[in-house]
Amino acid sequence: MKDIDRDEIDMLLKISLSPSVKVDERLNQELKKKLKTQSSKEKSLSIWWLPMVISIFMTMVASTIAFIFIPYGILQLGVLMFLLLTMIFSIVLTAIGVKYFELKKGAVICL
Repeated sequence: MKDIDRDEIDMLLKISLSPSVKVDERLNQELKKKLKTQSSKEKSLSIWWLPMVISIFMTMVASTIAFIFIPYGILQLGVLMFLLLTMIFSIVLTAIGVKYFELKKGAVICL
């Protein structure tokens, strides 16, 4: 058996590990299209609206409790105004999340 010195081994390793064949760009594009269509075929449920709805529901429940148990006056109006502002801000934050941070794409449950 013939002994191979280190330089030859290094050269053979470089040749064997170097990517000699480049993948065609059209093939990459077709593969990306197929992956997108496959992922879009999966059933998914978008739940971007769920935090807003839960916040509105909890605010309405808290407002009802405050209206019933806090006697009429400045305290009741203050609590109700605070809860109304909380509901408005939850709607605004959800709208900002949908518009600027792609909340519709991020809040998805795959079925």
